[in-house]
Order: sequence, then structure tokens, then C-alpha cells
Amino acid sequence: MKKLKKIWKNNKIAILFTIVIILILVIGLLMIYPLYSTKSGSDYGNRLDGIKKVAIKNNVTDEVKKIFKEDERISKVKINLKGKLYNVVLTLKDETELNEIADKIPEIFTNFSEEQLSFYDFQIFITGKNGEEVKTIIGYKNKKSESIIWSNNK
Repeated sequence: MKKLKKIWKNNKIAILFTIVIILILVIGLLMIYPLYSTKSGSDYGNRLDGIKKVAIKNNVTDEVKKIFKEDERISKVKINLKGKLYNVVLTLKDETELNEIADKIPEIFTNFSEEQLSFYDFQIFITGKNGEEVKTIIGYKNKKSESIIWSNNK
């Protein structure tokens, strides 16, 4: 006990300084840890709650692809479902007018139920080449809207 009193008496400032630094580090870690800790669960949080009730099946996606594959003006169809966003990417053959295909897009919505249309957002990307110029138009249909909004270069 005498040893500790002697160390304390000779090194008060150093011991207090060390204790303060340790406390600051502990408090800092306790404040930062919750911000960067990994949480188990979905990347989307609770935004996808109920998605299993209105899931888009592969046969619906196949029907949508079929609509476009039957059209000889379209060279490539790619569909990607990520979360609540349904993406349709169309690549047209050379010298095909983009607006002709854009007018055909509302036809795809007949393959989806009302619940699906009110749950998912849809994006349509149409890319075509006229001469040397490659042009892309983008359409977006929000779950709350009735129609597609097209980019201004349609």
C-alpha cells in the first residue's frame, strides 16, 4: 500500500492525464460504435415489407420478354428486378425509331396485377442507333402514377 501511495504522490499529473485520455477514448468509442456497427437485416430496412405477397414471378417476366422478342425491331431485351424497382432495358436494331417502341411499352402492364402495379416502380430504357448517333430514352412509372413519364429527348 505504501508503494501505491508513493507512486501516486510522485506521478499524480501523469496518472490523472492517463485516466482522462482512457475515459475520452472509451466515451468516443461508445458514441461511434453504434454508427458503424453492422446490423443484421436487409439493406432496404423495412421498405420491402410485404413484397412476398406481391412478388413478380418468372412467368410474368417471361411474358414481358416475349412481347419484345416477337418484335423484329428489337435486338436485345434485359429485365432486372431489384427490390421494388422493375427495369426493362431494350436495345433496338439500327435505324429503328425509338418512339415507335416507346408507344408499345404500356402493353407490358397488362401482365401485372393491380397489387403489383401499386407496389413496384417501373423503369424502361430504350437505346437505339440512327446513323452514327446513339440515342437513349428513359421512361419511369411510379407505383402511384397511372402513366409513364418519359425523358425529355423522346
